[in-house]
Amino acid sequence: MNTVEPIRDINTVWDIADYLREKSERNKIMFLFGIYVGIRVSDILSLKVRDVRDMNYVSIREMKTGKEKRFPINEELRPLLNRYIKGKADYEPLFPSRQQNRPSWTKSLALMPETSTSIRTMTTAYLFMKGKPTMRR
Repeated sequence: MNTVEPIRDINTVWDIADYLREKSERNKIMFLFGIYVGIRVSDILSLKVRDVRDMNYVSIREMKTGKEKRFPINEELRPLLNRYIKGKADYEPLFPSRQQNRPSWTKSLALMPETSTSIRTMTTAYLFMKGKPTMRR
C-alpha cells in the first residue's frame, strides 16, 4: 500500500498554487482553501458564496461523516477569497464545477505519483503541528 505524505515545504505549496493560477484563479483559490481550511474536496464543492462572505469561519456538515464542523478562515486566505467572490451572488457555488467528478487541480495532483487528494488535509495538519499558522513565502 502506498503512503501519502504532507507537503512539508511551504515553497512547494506556493509553486503548486502558482501553477494552478496559470490554469484558473478558481483552481488556485480552491487549492489554497483546502490547505488553509483543511476540509475534503467534497465539502469544499458543496459551499456557496454566502458560506464565506463576511465570515471568519466556515460551518459545514461533513459529507463523509455527517458531523457538523466549524473551521476558521485564515487571515491570509480572507483577502484572496474576498477578491475571488467579488461580484458573485450569495446563492452561487463558491467553486462551480464544469464536471461532476474531480476538479482539475486534483487531477494535477494525481499526475504526481507521490501525492493524492489527501495531501491537502495532511499538509494542513502538518503545518498546524509545526506551529505554522500562515504560509507566507
